[in-house]
Amino acid sequence: MAGFSIRQAYKQAFNLTIDNISSLLPAFAFVAVAYALNACFAKVAISSGPLFRLVFICVSAAVALLFTIGLERIGLDLTDRGSTKWERLFSGFNIIGLFFLSGLFYGLIVIGGCLLLIIPGIIWSIKYSLHDLFIVDTQCTAQESITRSGQLTEGHKGKLFWFYVLNWFIGALSFGLLYPVILFARISVYRQLQRKLFADAKFAKDSFHAGLGD
Repeated sequence: MAGFSIRQAYKQAFNLTIDNISSLLPAFAFVAVAYALNACFAKVAISSGPLFRLVFICVSAAVALLFTIGLERIGLDLTDRGSTKWERLFSGFNIIGLFFLSGLFYGLIVIGGCLLLIIPGIIWSIKYSLHDLFIVDTQCTAQESITRSGQLTEGHKGKLFWFYVLNWFIGALSFGLLYPVILFARISVYRQLQRKLFADAKFAKDSFHAGLGD
């Protein structure tokens, strides 16, 4: 069984986006308006005192984390069940801390790798790139999300590299308008790799028991 199919991931992502456009438009429109307002307030914050700037940065970061969690939950809902509600955008309050901590660990690992010789940083950035989905999907600890991402991407980092390069080009050429498709494709890859890992584990278990029977 192949690890994952990029073509299948994008086909599923495109179909999910088209079929659920009525649920997705309010969520992504709200995010777009929120970021536009944030950009306006940023100009005010720059010319304000240090305390106001600090508060603005903290609030902006918290809102960005909340929206990221919400959009990933929407994507997981659509991938798993084929339906969602745009209100899921605000469902991540309970895991903002975990999400932030996992992202902090990931960032430190990537920076550490880049300080070594650049290449380890690239490899580790791919290896642990699915940490955030584990937090949103399973609400595991930050450390577990890093460990599980490493296990899930084992043997697939080369293909994931080209997948992320393709994502970058699609995002750049569409000026970010195809972000939902990119997000859902990434979630599709996450689910495909999970099924592959589960199938391999089941095969190993069955082979072990068959060997005992011999």
